[in-house]
Amino acid sequence: MALVITKEAEALVGVDGPPRTTVVEASWVKHFAHSIAWPNPPNPLYFDDEYARNSRFGGIIAPPTFATRCRWLGNPMEDLQRVLPPWTVMMNGGNDYEILAPIRPGDVLTGRGHLASLKEAPRPDGGVLVIVRYAGRVDNQRGERVLNSGSGLLIVWAPDKLPKPPRP
Repeated sequence: MALVITKEAEALVGVDGPPRTTVVEASWVKHFAHSIAWPNPPNPLYFDDEYARNSRFGGIIAPPTFATRCRWLGNPMEDLQRVLPPWTVMMNGGNDYEILAPIRPGDVLTGRGHLASLKEAPRPDGGVLVIVRYAGRVDNQRGERVLNSGSGLLIVWAPDKLPKPPRP
């Protein structure tokens, strides 16, 4: 018997949230490239027009980890928060990205995501751990899939935060 995963939470598994659209600003790509390279100079492919134009990509592209900026997840996370009892702590459980095509400044990206799975496990202290997996996909303005993505969350309930079972 699940202690924290409700029937309402289980009903959310596999249900796509609404699409989320964002325009990739050139300044975002440049700032992101500088941030991930610091204190070293970033790869000129991510900010130098002339260098990038002469590359095999024919123009500036975003760094691979720029995918973390793609807003593919929205309502599925918000919906889950509404149907689970208050937790003690939530942590990032990891991200994975399958980059299928370069993301470029000016691209209009539309992402959709869904709750892929929920798994509840008892903890040795009497609390509960729930492992949450989300899956998403991002397409550009030409309808090309540029990214498949996954995200994990680890949610912990301390024993004193567990919902009280109903009285018989």
